[in-house]
Amino acid sequence: MHRTIWVIVATAFVLHFSSRAGSAAEFYDASVETRAVVKDLESDYGASGLGKQDDSAKLQQAIDFVSSHGGGVVTIPKGRYLLADVHVKSNVHVEIDKDVVITPMIVRLNKSVAIFKLGSEDEAVRNVSVKGVGGKYTVNMPKHEPGVMLVSFSNVRNFMVSNCHVNDQLTKFASLQFGPSGLKRGQRAVPTSGTVQNVSVAGAHYGYGVVQVQAAKSVLFENLSGVGGVSLRLESGYSLMNDVQYGGIDNIVGRNIQCTDGNAAVMISPHSMENGVFHMDGITSKGCGIGVRIEGGFISKKQKVDGLPIGTFAKGSSVKNVFATFGTNGQLKSKHFKYMPVELLGQVQPREQSEDGESVRGPSIAAVVYAANYEVHIENVTAKGFQHVPSVMTEKDAREVSASKKPKKGAANRGNAN
Repeated sequence: MHRTIWVIVATAFVLHFSSRAGSAAEFYDASVETRAVVKDLESDYGASGLGKQDDSAKLQQAIDFVSSHGGGVVTIPKGRYLLADVHVKSNVHVEIDKDVVITPMIVRLNKSVAIFKLGSEDEAVRNVSVKGVGGKYTVNMPKHEPGVMLVSFSNVRNFMVSNCHVNDQLTKFASLQFGPSGLKRGQRAVPTSGTVQNVSVAGAHYGYGVVQVQAAKSVLFENLSGVGGVSLRLESGYSLMNDVQYGGIDNIVGRNIQCTDGNAAVMISPHSMENGVFHMDGITSKGCGIGVRIEGGFISKKQKVDGLPIGTFAKGSSVKNVFATFGTNGQLKSKHFKYMPVELLGQVQPREQSEDGESVRGPSIAAVVYAANYEVHIENVTAKGFQHVPSVMTEKDAREVSASKKPKKGAANRGNAN
């Protein structure tokens, strides 16, 4: 089926999109990069590249030196490395050879572990990058480990992260995590003005995947792909951020976002924040539960402050050029079954077969689910192999689907994973 939904005036959309969703250079300013100082992790700091010892301190020493001498490059040559909680300082550009394999060091002193940290509550970071050179370097995540990620983004401005493949193994965090800084103390900030390009993830947990954005402003996400999970998730659900009403998401652009056999290629879900605009263009879903999820805003039961706004995104937000292919191995939860035609319910796998303990495998539901209470321009959606549903499903469509179902004992509970 092929269907187009016009939610805002076309002329206003074109003007808004063209003015805010420009070239990659408008998000990350590469002119600040310098090679005035170049240090190599192996030859200058003695890392062996054998992956048998923690090289975090050596890499931190190299980064600190380059930053303190006006900025430059730290290179990581071919090899295997154990790394964790390395703080990339201002004006430092980490270049990682395509034949590098990184495994995170898991030391449970903190709730979460990031291989690289861009910004913190104690330090504002400016003009930084972490790039694969010659192709994608590899990160091997430990199986089922909670709270581990490749990069955390907080108090950072003008950044680039690119060229990496993550073997995820159902970890309970997105590989790239964006959030606010300084909500309890210090200078408040959100990640601002940056680009993330050419990052892929395999084996992602239902609720996570390549990128999760709690707070960010003016960031381009380009050429992201995931097997499992959600490749690009915009969800302003951090309860402390909601309580203090600082942070949120604005001017986010996604281009060429792909997902295979996951939950969704793109998920949009505002919690208790009045967010800005997003623009998604070129979304490919192969066998995912839903190609693009545009969720309604709400106020979480976790909130401790009264009178918070219902979550929204601003007028002018858009999703266009979606291509979704039906499959039978998507990641689903029971809350999605209201959108599922009765003809497909019998293909949902039993709960006891859940690989992550939370979701179940089953057939694709729709190319786009549009359940938002805010306006989104949706254009050019192609759904291949889907039957019984429109290419863009609304809450009205879900009610019609649900009305057609005849209750059968146990049929809708086979995959229940609340």
